[in-house]
Amino acid sequence: MMKFVFNEKSPKWQNIKDVRDWVKSFDSSSKDEKGRSALSLAEFCSKPNIEEEFNALLQPIFQSERIILHTAQPEKSSRFDNYRKQRIHDLAIYGQTDSGKSIFVGVEAKVNETYSSNLSQIYDKAKKEQLNGKSTMIPQRIEELIENYFPTLSTRSSVRYQILYAIAGTLCEQCNFNILLFLTFKTCKYKKTAAQRNKKDLMDVLNSIKHEVLAEGYYKCTFGDKILYIIDQTVDTETRFSLGEELQ
Repeated sequence: MMKFVFNEKSPKWQNIKDVRDWVKSFDSSSKDEKGRSALSLAEFCSKPNIEEEFNALLQPIFQSERIILHTAQPEKSSRFDNYRKQRIHDLAIYGQTDSGKSIFVGVEAKVNETYSSNLSQIYDKAKKEQLNGKSTMIPQRIEELIENYFPTLSTRSSVRYQILYAIAGTLCEQCNFNILLFLTFKTCKYKKTAAQRNKKDLMDVLNSIKHEVLAEGYYKCTFGDKILYIIDQTVDTETRFSLGEELQ
């Protein structure tokens, strides 16, 4: 059975011992969390059959081989370079196959939120800040990110920086299967236009890297000698997710 663990060193998680506490923690938020991605992910993880749900989402990658998911941690950080800020996964899942190969899944949850600004906007803003005397390493980080992972891109690219950041933060985990799962929740705040926008933004990145389509919403991407599997799926909060669901 998959076990949820929480970072007790962080003040945010000190009083959260299980998934029920995680869901209840949103009650004290000053924002309207209902229908948004953070609470939706916590509620999804509170389902009694959550391990089966994640197994079903991941299974097309493994075909007939059985997988066992043993640990999940919300807001797990991954260090893919030497700069201060690390990639924070909305949820990190660890597991293994029947043959003993290790699995890491970095989950990025969305409802109608964007993938942040595009690469050139962030780069240009940070360069301007440097010229004005502000200390920031964002331009160097972007340059190294492109050099190490996305050599076909440039700092003038319009792709979304958050997607590149998520890819690097998943690839850096040492395991046999690196999987980046983009999970969109169909809630009361879900918007078709936002989902279409996010799908296009993801495809813009996929089209800049070597990849093959395994099934609808399942991609095998090659980064030199490393393989990253990217999954883009939608979860209907009223029923269950629909594999390969098309935007209506």
